[in-house]
Amino acid sequence: MLKNEMRKNYKDILIIDPNKNIAKNYQLMFKDLDFTVDICSGLSRAVQKMKANWFTCIIMDVDLPEMKGYKAIKIIKMLNSRVKIIVTATKNTRDLETKIREQNIFYYYLKSFEIDELKQAVCNALNKIKKIL
Repeated sequence: MLKNEMRKNYKDILIIDPNKNIAKNYQLMFKDLDFTVDICSGLSRAVQKMKANWFTCIIMDVDLPEMKGYKAIKIIKMLNSRVKIIVTATKNTRDLETKIREQNIFYYYLKSFEIDELKQAVCNALNKIKKIL
């Protein structure tokens, strides 16, 4: 158990996105909704942050610098098996969606969809984790 897990702040989100503008926009949006939000651009930094903090939800782009996001899910789940993962993508293909959904994620969000859909997915993830813990 991580040292910060005991505080059980259900509103801690980590955003992993190599596009700094998108990450900052998500960060501002969720901070305005009273979430605690941390951002990083790749998996290696995300792992460091996850070792130091307990996150309820991770919003992760599928195109990470180190590897595809769907391959990173196993690493993230080894660090925190309870975290709810929302994978984002700019473009969708049937093959990509299949690879992502096979990884037992919480939600798959296409960036071209309305941003309210992402907000709702995060709120649903947080409500689900509250029930588990």
